[in-house]
Amino acid sequence: MGISLDRLHPAPMPLKGFMGDVVQPMRAITISVLAGKAPKIAAIMSDFLVVNALSSYNSILGRPTLNSLRAVTSTYYLKMKFSTNSGVGEVRGEQVLGQECYDRELKHQVKLVAAIRKAEEAPKLGSPPPLTKWDEEIRDEQALWQAEPNEPLELVAIDQLTPVRRIQIGTKLGPEIKAALISLIVEH
Repeated sequence: MGISLDRLHPAPMPLKGFMGDVVQPMRAITISVLAGKAPKIAAIMSDFLVVNALSSYNSILGRPTLNSLRAVTSTYYLKMKFSTNSGVGEVRGEQVLGQECYDRELKHQVKLVAAIRKAEEAPKLGSPPPLTKWDEEIRDEQALWQAEPNEPLELVAIDQLTPVRRIQIGTKLGPEIKAALISLIVEH
């Protein structure tokens, strides 16, 4: 980041990692943080811990920084809002970039868990390795991405000239709602 090493000071305490491991920070630094776009900018000084760890993230804002900004966050909308002298400022996240970072981090953790397992014990021939809580969490995470409809679906052509362009809609819709939905989809 181009920051002089003499600005670093001893770290106050160890961090607990996402996997429950304890990470001892190398050093700590206090730097200015600017949030928002002009003219709605908030500026604070915030402490960051410097760690030697593989991560897809450059930095992670913790509760002390968010509290100093008096920020309100929404993970659903990937948005953070905060008060400024010029009104309410906001920072917006990027859905695609956030998902890429999460996927990279998850893949790294899976490889790390596999490497630890391999180092701890060699699997016995003919028997699968025992499932751990981490395996179940990953499996649950993958199931979230594979949504299933909660009712039977029917195919509806959205263009009479090209009948291969079809969508699926629920079969439990009332006739008026179904007609309005099809009309709206065809129109747009």
